Amino acid sequence: MKTICLLLSALTCLSLTSTGSAGTIITPSASAKEPLVSYPAPGDDWRFTVGLPGWLAGMEGEIGVRGFRPVHTEMPFSEILDHLDMIGALSLEAQHGPWGFYAEGIYLKISGGGETPGRLLNTLTVELSEVIAEAEVSYRLWEGKRGYFDLFAGARYMSMDTTIHMDVSSNGIRDISQDLAGRAIDRVTDAVKGAVSEVLPEVKARVREKITSAVVGRIEDRVGEILNNYPRLPEALRLLSNADGPVSDAVRELIAAKITEGQAGLSDAAAVVSAEVAAAKARARRELSKAVQRAETKLAKRIEKAFKNTIPNTISGSKAWIDPIVGFRARYNFTDHLYAAAKADIGGFGIGSDLSWQAFGALGYQFNNHWSSELGYRYLSVDYAKDGFVYDAAMGGAFVGLKFTF
Repeated sequence: MKTICLLLSALTCLSLTSTGSAGTIITPSASAKEPLVSYPAPGDDWRFTVGLPGWLAGMEGEIGVRGFRPVHTEMPFSEILDHLDMIGALSLEAQHGPWGFYAEGIYLKISGGGETPGRLLNTLTVELSEVIAEAEVSYRLWEGKRGYFDLFAGARYMSMDTTIHMDVSSNGIRDISQDLAGRAIDRVTDAVKGAVSEVLPEVKARVREKITSAVVGRIEDRVGEILNNYPRLPEALRLLSNADGPVSDAVRELIAAKITEGQAGLSDAAAVVSAEVAAAKARARRELSKAVQRAETKLAKRIEKAFKNTIPNTISGSKAWIDPIVGFRARYNFTDHLYAAAKADIGGFGIGSDLSWQAFGALGYQFNNHWSSELGYRYLSVDYAKDGFVYDAAMGGAFVGLKFTF
């Protein structure tokens, strides 16, 4: 903001200097070949220019909506015609003496693929509708037969409407669900084994007699305490175990099977006195192993279903903001017909975006006093992130313009 204020102050001082003597026109000295500054005399008519700026811009950067992780999107300039759905643009320029006004509006609608985050998605498509509008007040520091040089200050309005389409991968969700279920089971098993090992001395004291229902109850109580307070359980398991519905039922079924399996292991000490009892315990352990596998499969299916019901097929969001900008523009005439044009600005400063900047360069051809055309390159970079909306991307590509001056 300080930069804008300083520029506006400088422009005001220059204006007062140039108009300090009413009716005075700066003219060349007798020895000069051309004037260093040549403005239309006060009272002269305004000069207007209407333009059709055609910008075939590719894009690359990070785009995120509604707090979802930003998606890296790339639409190369070489393939822009494959991604460009619609474009419309119009510019208007007015000049009177050293002061000028410039306004431009561009509408772009582009779409393209982005990188898929891991195994969850088969494909990902980003659709972006973008409105860019600029309004600037300029002051002409120099004008002559060879061209002109302006400083300007103004604002750039940007409106983004982003839609992300996601094709969910059934195989990917199944694999991730099985992995998550497997990790959850491993942690549950570790917790059960830890609980059992803590009560083993107490249990061994009674093994000689028999493992009674009271001992089994003690084990279940201790395991329950460990599972409820175990600090190293993964967050995913905590969420699943605290959830309501079929996912929670599957977790409880899995925990019950693991607890029973641990109890069967404790009974081995009493089983050594009888081969028949040992065989019975072995069969029981095999049955318990099958029960754990069934519980694991059921848990994986529940997680898979929860994933499918949670992941949206489409995410959309929109945002609009205004960036203050300052910059310059210039033109240099090589001949009566051929010329070069350039423009650059910087803005944002945390008021709208964190930072935005633009650069433009072109070669132009002046057909006559009214018609001219330009061919060049334009680049715009914007870094914006607020309220879950992220647009950290750059647009660049060929620029073709047609102008009419009257």
